[in-house]
Amino acid sequence: MVTVREQQIRRFTMDDIPVVVKIHNINNPNNMMTVEMLEAQERGRNSEEILTQVVIEQDGKVVAYGDCGNINATEAADAYHMWITVHPDYGQQGLGVALLDNFVQITKADGREKLITACAEDQARAIDWLTKRGFERIGKFAELNLDVASFDSSFCEDVDRASTYSVTSIHEEQKVSPDVLEVLYQTLVSPLMKEMIQPGGATIDPSFEEYKSMFLERPDSGESVKRTLPVRYDKDLVW
Repeated sequence: MVTVREQQIRRFTMDDIPVVVKIHNINNPNNMMTVEMLEAQERGRNSEEILTQVVIEQDGKVVAYGDCGNINATEAADAYHMWITVHPDYGQQGLGVALLDNFVQITKADGREKLITACAEDQARAIDWLTKRGFERIGKFAELNLDVASFDSSFCEDVDRASTYSVTSIHEEQKVSPDVLEVLYQTLVSPLMKEMIQPGGATIDPSFEEYKSMFLERPDSGESVKRTLPVRYDKDLVW
């Protein structure tokens, strides 16, 4: 008996978020996301950025997701970024290859020369799948750990003690200047982000509104904002 399965590739919608999150979490148990996180990410996307988002349905059920284009204000002059995730129960059916082929055609049609993607270095299966299809592995993520018990603070001894440093909090700074987060972004975060070259030579340059949606307004960002400690040097805000 032959089982006939109906498949279609269609545009991603916000209603697909719960199942896309489920597929992502199955494939990335060490980097879990929530529905709320992906919803915030999608709401914060710049509608003017070029980004194709699709899902594959099999027998009416979403079993794969992919996107291709400029993601999260990241752009490279000659490349697009892509992400593909397939539910493992539906692997070995060519779904990932179908999405990849779709994205290659889009990339060529838009005059770009390369597709860039990334995954954790311990995801051997994903790396093997990509390299077998022509992707070149060009780097590794670096993880650095500090044993705080043995931390040597002697390197701080040469700090100019005559200068006045003070550590405050976002809450305290907002009492003086309600727009302190935007000030920090424009004067410190944005210039630093522009200097950080991403894989494939890409740069990231979000507007403050995009930055807020990407980092400050995510459901999991509350504690991070609380722990942001502005530093003043002789009364000037330096971080």
